[in-house]
Amino acid sequence: MKLWPKILGIIVGAIVILFLTVCYLLMFHPQLFMGADSEDSYKANGLHGNVSDLFFVDENAGIALSSFLYPDKPDSVKVFHTTDAGHNWRPILEVPNCIHVFNAIKIDSCVFCAVKKDSIFSLICVNVLSGKYTLSNDKLYKLPILFQHDDKLGYTANGVFYITDSAFESTDSIGNYDKQPSNKGIAVIDNNIYGFIFDKDSCNSRLYDFKNKNFVGDFSFPGDVSMIKTTDSSCVILAAKDHRYLEMYDFDVINNTLTSKATNAFQIMQPLKFDNELIYTLVNDRPNADNYLLVTDKFGQTKTTINLNESNIKAYCLTDRFFYYYDPFQHRIVRFYISETL
Repeated sequence: MKLWPKILGIIVGAIVILFLTVCYLLMFHPQLFMGADSEDSYKANGLHGNVSDLFFVDENAGIALSSFLYPDKPDSVKVFHTTDAGHNWRPILEVPNCIHVFNAIKIDSCVFCAVKKDSIFSLICVNVLSGKYTLSNDKLYKLPILFQHDDKLGYTANGVFYITDSAFESTDSIGNYDKQPSNKGIAVIDNNIYGFIFDKDSCNSRLYDFKNKNFVGDFSFPGDVSMIKTTDSSCVILAAKDHRYLEMYDFDVINNTLTSKATNAFQIMQPLKFDNELIYTLVNDRPNADNYLLVTDKFGQTKTTINLNESNIKAYCLTDRFFYYYDPFQHRIVRFYISETL
């Protein structure tokens, strides 16, 4: 009897088994087929401290804001700069006697934030491309809320909404507030200033028109909430509901309507951010659980939800569809691209 039919059968069987094995591994263990791609995850050389904020303005230029607690000298805040996508960092600014950075926001190629020193707040602007920075001379006695107004920085101080340029040379008032705004997002639309205040009677966050000094409809939320301006006539609002889920709304300012766009089965949220027509934030369903990247269009319609397989992520950003975050446990930058098809 010839052996070749048996040999052929063995070869075909081996090929089938190998094919099925590869399919299984691709489905359930794809990391085994991934090489050490330096563009996906890499050491953040030179970046130290408690990194609270991360900003990139293109694929390479970025800054990180970090705080340092010292046992034998004054605490400080440092700004680190990178020009190679976060592989290497160098400190460009240190502010002594500060323990934290507050309310950091990116406007075009500049990042603004507030720091606190001896009970006094001041503002910092860093140009991410050049690495140059400016410190304001203003002394603020209450934590300012920072927001974007066109291409300028807006901030709250002493009952006034101010706007200023990146050099803090020209500062103007755009309105006053009779009720203390909550740090849940501020939007300037059609010369009106919208935000949230905490209503002590109902224990809810209520949407408020600071120019006309009245509540906007009956829009109120019992849990956490975040708002961001996305078009010239609308905002997107993300609100925690019933401690069970998050709901995304489109707030049409002109027609004074609030339209539910999506419901997500998460409980905890971070403030909304906006980049290149995409709104994004990190969410999770319980403390210390995996963070998910939630991405929507500018009207609040969900585009994708991505499990990052990491918890307690604080420093992250989305720039031109590249998503970056800092992993403090492995001291690495993780980066991936969000498809144009979304």
